[in-house]
Amino acid sequence: MAVPVLHRRVSRWAGPHAALIADAAYLVTPVAVGLFRTAMEDPAFTLCVLLAAEATQRAAADGRLRPQVVAGRWVGVGFQAKMLEAWAVLPALALVHLVSAPITLRKRLTHLAVSAVVMTAVSASWMLAVTLVPGR
Repeated sequence: MAVPVLHRRVSRWAGPHAALIADAAYLVTPVAVGLFRTAMEDPAFTLCVLLAAEATQRAAADGRLRPQVVAGRWVGVGFQAKMLEAWAVLPALALVHLVSAPITLRKRLTHLAVSAVVMTAVSASWMLAVTLVPGR
């Protein structure tokens, strides 16, 4: 499932030939071959990070809020899969939006703040649900 997302994003950014090279590099990586044939959380985590990167690129290109919020949501879902590892991509995603978005700095910071609130809410949702449900 991650390969079509990777292909779509790279082909829009660098062309179809670069997308095929990225797909091949992704598919022959020994770690990917070893991990993605099992029912571990790594494939879901990888897909969430790729979807967050795709949404961030759309937000940086268009300067719109919605793709940035979607990126925050995907990082939050990735947190559900691998906890704090998902947050490791946050500095890169924020930097891309801060440097590239064609809007004022104030709007860029507002977009990042709204995205951070959404990401935190999605990240904490499962822990909050478990905490609030009484035990037997």
